[in-house]
Amino acid sequence: MLAQQQARPDSVIPQGTRLLSVNLKDGVATLDFSKEFGKLADMGETTEGQAQKLILKTLAPISTVDKVTVTVEGKPFVGQTDWDRLDVRIQDGVETQRRGSSQEGDGR
Repeated sequence: MLAQQQARPDSVIPQGTRLLSVNLKDGVATLDFSKEFGKLADMGETTEGQAQKLILKTLAPISTVDKVTVTVEGKPFVGQTDWDRLDVRIQDGVETQRRGSSQEGDGR
């Protein structure tokens, strides 16, 4: 995902960013990025929002991931938007149904 995104001229992921580790516990995926990801905090709220959408869209097909937390070299990422426990099911402010699941009480 990172290599493909960074190759684009309109990339929302800062150049040189590396994914250092992924930890999944109790449905929360913690993505730890290299220090380059921290540049995102200075790229504006719109760009941060686009980066969040990209990350959530990438992880949405993984049924064991419910929420995402982003860290930079082991420390919580502090940007212009909230990066702690982002809900994978919420994209563009709308809850999406995950593939392979059905809505509660819909009679299926």
